[in-house]
Amino acid sequence: MKTTTSMFVAALALAASQTQAAPSAAEIAQLGASLTPWGAEKAGNADGSIPAYTGGLTQPPASYDPAKPGWRPDPYAADKPLYTIDSKNMAKYADKLSPGTAELLRKYPDFRIDIFPTRRSAAYPQEVLDNSVANASRCSLNQFGGLENTENCRGGIPFPIPKTGPEVIWNIFARYYGKAIEYQWSSSYVKPTGEVVSPSVTNRQEASGFYYGGPVDWRGFTRTEYTAPARLRGQATLWKDMYEKLDRQSWTYSPGTRRVRLSPDLAADTPIGALGGAVVYDEAYLFDGNFERFDFKLVGKQEMYIPYNNYKLIYADANSSCNAAKDLLKPNHPNPECIRWELRRVWHVKGTLKPGQRHVFSERDIYVEEDAWYGGLHEGRDTAGKLYHVTPVAIAPSYDIKAPAQGTALSFDLSSGIYVYNALGVNGNRPVEPPKANQMRDSSLMRFVLNP
Repeated sequence: MKTTTSMFVAALALAASQTQAAPSAAEIAQLGASLTPWGAEKAGNADGSIPAYTGGLTQPPASYDPAKPGWRPDPYAADKPLYTIDSKNMAKYADKLSPGTAELLRKYPDFRIDIFPTRRSAAYPQEVLDNSVANASRCSLNQFGGLENTENCRGGIPFPIPKTGPEVIWNIFARYYGKAIEYQWSSSYVKPTGEVVSPSVTNRQEASGFYYGGPVDWRGFTRTEYTAPARLRGQATLWKDMYEKLDRQSWTYSPGTRRVRLSPDLAADTPIGALGGAVVYDEAYLFDGNFERFDFKLVGKQEMYIPYNNYKLIYADANSSCNAAKDLLKPNHPNPECIRWELRRVWHVKGTLKPGQRHVFSERDIYVEEDAWYGGLHEGRDTAGKLYHVTPVAIAPSYDIKAPAQGTALSFDLSSGIYVYNALGVNGNRPVEPPKANQMRDSSLMRFVLNP
């Protein structure tokens, strides 16, 4: 009875915190005026180092090949760094460095960040813009932190004028990367000695229930098929993240047993073994969990240096020095020449572990960029309050389909000294049709259906 009462009180507290979240009519009227339809500030900053938003990047560069729709050449290849920040001059820029970025600069003397001109490249289809404006008055959260009214709260950013931490998290959940994408991932983790371990190659499909035409009960779908090494070939996983309670339904197929099993451990703070244990499931995509273990507070918006417009890194072909098989993966950190950093405005959300809950992080800070509702940093602290994981999420908006929220993450485990990078295969991120019903069943894992 005590547990039930505690859960009821917690639910009431969450519900109460959401009732004051609705934006006013005057605030909503700013969408499309001083704010973009998804809630970013249109104006630049005071000194012009962040420019005004003028519509984003909507035309591929001349080097883009429509026959390779998942591979996107760098439209800003001619840009040069404005300046470089390293351990020697970082104090000058301290107010725009996250704690995790500052720690990487202190910990690794040869680490640096090259600051490039800020290019506000994010763009969206008109339908997503229209739905984002409409969502400002039709989206709300239930007592579990899930979405209410999911048949109408759909098709755009749900909270373009966020008032609470959970609303910002939901905007990350609903980031627009297209309806569905397929890609190949080659995972690597690098030991402090410089040894590179490549534990797996997978084909992967992600789909967003938020951008389907009709109502569905899941907000996100991920299917992974292992093609290498030989010991993992044939293994597959599938999970669906639900709307109401944000719970995850997950399954794994093992070719050795020829059985599909429920896999509830593919969530929360379970370490991902294939990545050397340096990443846990719910730190993917800045945050990929529910609100059961953490209280999320919206701190506000600030200017910060984050990785952005990283076409050179993400779409590094076989001849590029930034390819993972070439000169990218150095000891302690990737080659700084391969990562583009820009000054951006980010929303800051702080997560604090709830009393009685367990997690490897006691606190987590999420910094998400205002134009894409993706890109930025996730930083987790251990039970002693010490920085533990630092995960910069580098994005490269998909100019061919006006989908700004595509990218990859670099994950640093400051305790072990291991860092992780997932490289795209030769076909990049391909936009595809959403999965068919028979591909979303757990029984479908017994056969491969993806071909990135």
